[in-house]
Amino acid sequence: MPRALEINGYIFHFFSFDCSERTHIHMKKGEGTGKIWLRPEMEVFYMKDFKSQEIRQILKLVEENRGKLIEKWDAYCNNR
Repeated sequence: MPRALEINGYIFHFFSFDCSERTHIHMKKGEGTGKIWLRPEMEVFYMKDFKSQEIRQILKLVEENRGKLIEKWDAYCNNR
């Protein structure tokens, strides 16, 4: 489970078997989990057990770090 980013207690990661899917990021904090597509556009796939305020914060963090998250995905998935 490669970690792409850890910030404000949120862990952003992907799974090695996910490389066949379109670019996305998983996140977790406590009991909360989620998945956001990063390409072609940012789109929430699911958010579970996050409060509305947390979801807004997650979306802001992903938007601010989208380029870095895509770079980490590409670096890992394109070198397998």
